[in-house]
Amino acid sequence: PPKVFRGGPRRDFQAFCRACEKHGRDDIEKIAGDVEGKTLKEVKDYSAMFWKRYEEVADHERIIGNIEKGEQKIQRQADMLKAVREKIAMYKNPWRELKLTYGPNKFKSFTEEEDRFLLCSIPEVGFGNWDELKAQIRQHWQFRFDWFIKSRTPKELGRRVETLISLIEKEMSEPKKREADEDAQGSAEKRAKADDDEDAM
Repeated sequence: PPKVFRGGPRRDFQAFCRACEKHGRDDIEKIAGDVEGKTLKEVKDYSAMFWKRYEEVADHERIIGNIEKGEQKIQRQADMLKAVREKIAMYKNPWRELKLTYGPNKFKSFTEEEDRFLLCSIPEVGFGNWDELKAQIRQHWQFRFDWFIKSRTPKELGRRVETLISLIEKEMSEPKKREADEDAQGSAEKRAKADDDEDAM
C-alpha cells in the first residue's frame, strides 16, 4: 500500500479499506474515526494518495470491488430511507394515519399498528440500527402487552422493515409507471396521427 502513514503497519491500510467499505470513500471523517491513532489530516492525505495510486496495490481489484459493493449498499440504504421519509410526509399524523398497500399477500404476523410504528421510527433511529429499534419497542407504552413484537430479534425487525419499504417502493413506482405508459401511448398516438396526416396530403 502507499506509504503515507509513515512507517505504519499493514493494519492501518486494512482499517482504511474496511472503513471505505463501511462509510464510502468520500466520508473522510468517518473513515478517520475507524483508523486508530491517525489524525483526520493524515487519513485525508492517505486517501488522496490511495485513490491516485491504488493500481500499484497487490490485489487492488478485489479491494476496490469490496469498496464499491459497500458503496452500493450505502446508496441502497439511502434510497430506502428516502422512500420512508416520502411516505411519512404524505400524512399529517403518520404515527396514527399511515397506511400501507399490502396487496393480496398481506403478512399476517405483524399488525398494521406495529408496521406503522416500525416505519415511523426509522428516520429517528436510522436505517440499520435494529438494536436501537428494538429498544424503542421495548420502552413504548403501546407495546406493553404485545409479546409478539417485543420478542422479535433485531434481525427480524430489520427484515420486516425492509419488506415494508419494498411495499412502499412498489406503491410509489406504480403511478410513475402508469404515467410513463400514458406518455408512451400519447407519443405513439401523435406519431400515428402525423403519419395519417402525411398520407392524406
